[in-house]
Amino acid sequence: MLYARTFFPRLAVEATEKSKGMKLQGKDIVPAVPAGLVATAAMTVVMLMAPLAGLPAINLPRVVGWSVGAPLSTGLVLNFLLGVALALLFGAFYSRQIAVSVWVHGVVFGVALWLVLQIVVGPLIGWGLFASRTPSPLGTLLTSLLGHLVFGWTLGFVYERIRLRMQSHSLTR
Repeated sequence: MLYARTFFPRLAVEATEKSKGMKLQGKDIVPAVPAGLVATAAMTVVMLMAPLAGLPAINLPRVVGWSVGAPLSTGLVLNFLLGVALALLFGAFYSRQIAVSVWVHGVVFGVALWLVLQIVVGPLIGWGLFASRTPSPLGTLLTSLLGHLVFGWTLGFVYERIRLRMQSHSLTR
């Protein structure tokens, strides 16, 4: 578990170093930050409300805080910072050349994040591969998948709305 608590800070440093060659412009950053905040809030609420659908709840702020050895309040802040960082990553890699709606890009991004969680992060935090070491593996997988689908869709939808609004304002000036 100690390794899991040092994994996230090391991952952040590596991602920062690798992203130095990436071109992230203001037109990508401005919509990504609020989209990341809204998408993280939506995902967190969906995962906490999962028991209404008969699935186990996942308290993301608690999981994120625990994984870095921090209290719930710090986990809440880190949860939203992680959501914004992932939204910035989405903005950097989002391709406007592919002729599908941006929310489709978001859903694909959400599924990719879910796979990374299940294959890399889950085993590091003690959940096992595909949540195999949780009390309800299938339920945990479904809650997590639903949360990541909501995150991706919301991220893509809000990102596109803000980007289009920015374009329309720049055209009217």
